[in-house]
Amino acid sequence: MKLQIVARNSFLRLILIIISLISFFPFYYLFIISSYFNEVILGKGMTLIPGTYLLENLKGILKGNYLISYYNSLIVSIGSMICSVIICAAAGYGLSLYRFKARSFFRGLIVLTMLLPPQIAIIGYIIEMRTFGINRTFLPLILAWFANSFGVFWIMQYLRANIQKEIVESARIDGANEGLIFFVISVPLMKSAIFTLTILVFLWSWNSYMLPLIIITKSSMFTVPLYVQSLIGVYRTDYSAQMTGLFFATVPLLLIFILGGKTFQKGIIAGAVKG
Repeated sequence: MKLQIVARNSFLRLILIIISLISFFPFYYLFIISSYFNEVILGKGMTLIPGTYLLENLKGILKGNYLISYYNSLIVSIGSMICSVIICAAAGYGLSLYRFKARSFFRGLIVLTMLLPPQIAIIGYIIEMRTFGINRTFLPLILAWFANSFGVFWIMQYLRANIQKEIVESARIDGANEGLIFFVISVPLMKSAIFTLTILVFLWSWNSYMLPLIIITKSSMFTVPLYVQSLIGVYRTDYSAQMTGLFFATVPLLLIFILGGKTFQKGIIAGAVKG
């Protein structure tokens, strides 16, 4: 019996190692391409041995607006993350623990908006931003995450599975106001869901391409995806510079997952317990 358990655990570990290596390979190959000059890549083809030109490629992209685009992406992603998480946490909490006449309608509306592709509303959104006169700023890229239907739905699902209404009702009986209940009692209980949503919104905003492509018109306001795309010329594409920019663009995402991977897994598992 013990041998069967050991064999099963060893097999599962082997499967996990194989899956991890497959998942890690694109990042490794991104590093490989970043370490060669463009002409070497086109002439040599695929290789798994790192080159010696990573620093030169890094210097090449730094001569442009890469650091500025990195800074722009950080501003947009952090702003989107903070605003989206606050609004989604408050809205999901209200729709889960408060009873009012239109609650079912709003819940259905949230699910309905999740089914619609965001490209449908992008023209109307751009017209709205132009009407307010903020279409040439970073605000449209941040405001797009205010109405995050998935975030509200995610918080609702987590609260249904992990928070008992009796805790909130007991706090009300003891005389606590609604703000105190939300920030002092409910938010600490939702920390796994909030952290998971924080990672997801930051990731989505960091990798966003279509909306910045439409909104941003000045190179000084480029985000990282737009700057990397701008490295494609009419007659020549610098693949090594593109891959170098993408490689260093993945660093913040990898750090977030490495530092908060356990909390992220807890949030994913807890939010998927109940449908």
